[in-house]
Formats: sequence, structure tokens, C-alpha cells
Amino acid sequence: MPTFKIAHIREQGQDIILALVSDQIHYKGDTEKAALAASLQACAEAAGLAGIVVLVWIHVNQIYFRGPSPWHAFLKGLTVPFFMSNINKELTCK
Repeated sequence: MPTFKIAHIREQGQDIILALVSDQIHYKGDTEKAALAASLQACAEAAGLAGIVVLVWIHVNQIYFRGPSPWHAFLKGLTVPFFMSNINKELTCK
């Protein structure tokens, strides 16, 4: 069962589940990223976590994400130290 470190935060009235995934996702296509996001969303809902899952990965000391377009302004401001200091849960998918 894979386990993911997450930062479950609330930003501007929205519950956001920032899920740290392998940097190998950087080389995957949109279809594979979408499938992983959908799988983690289902796991989060099964675990009773409120919010939308955003994939986050660190590649060459830079943070990347896949999340809803309306959140891109906020997500573009994410830094590695901010993200790492806000990890507050683990999500295990069955």
C-alpha cells in the first residue's frame, strides 16, 4: 500500500490536500498525472479528508504541481520550505 506525505491546508476558504509524489511524475504525461490525482482523491475521500488533491513534486530543487486552474496563482507561490514545513499527515491508499 503506497503512503504519501500530505499538507492538508485551508487557503482562502478552500480545503487543499497537497500530496507529495515521486519526482518521476515529472516525466509522465497528463493522462498519467490525471489518473494518479483521481486515485489519490478517492483515497483522500475514503480517509474522510475534505478538499481537492493537488499533486506536488520536487524536481531539481524546484516545486511543481498539478491542480485546479483557479488555484495556480497560489500554487505558483509554493516553495519547498513552505511545503515541507506544512506536511501534517500521511495518506495511505489501499
